[in-house]
Amino acid sequence: MVRKKTSVEATVSEFFNEGKKEISDDLFDLSNSSGLVNISLSRILRDKNQPRKTFDDKTIEELANSIKEQGIINPITVRPQGKNFIIIAGERRFLAASLAGLKTVPALIKQVSKNDVMLISLIENLQRENLNSI
Repeated sequence: MVRKKTSVEATVSEFFNEGKKEISDDLFDLSNSSGLVNISLSRILRDKNQPRKTFDDKTIEELANSIKEQGIINPITVRPQGKNFIIIAGERRFLAASLAGLKTVPALIKQVSKNDVMLISLIENLQRENLNSI
């Protein structure tokens, strides 16, 4: 019996069927990262090709309030570009940190190709499941 693809698998499959390059073996290998660092918000740039095109101002404000109280729990992921960094994952956290008045954010710097950036962004956004009410 053939197993039905999950929505993430289907999306990733569709991504590759559109002529994109194959995923590199080390895409999610932490050994190709520079570790966790604090980066000035002024050196972080938003990715114009980010798959999420709209952001809800209210939820960004709620996240900013949470960051003010608890800090950033999960670092953003970026890739270097010259002296700056481009966001791979965590744009909502970046926007909320800016709104919260932070000067720096914790970030994981990854050395990945531009083609792999889209795949990481897709996986990051599609692998979510809504929480149950508490």
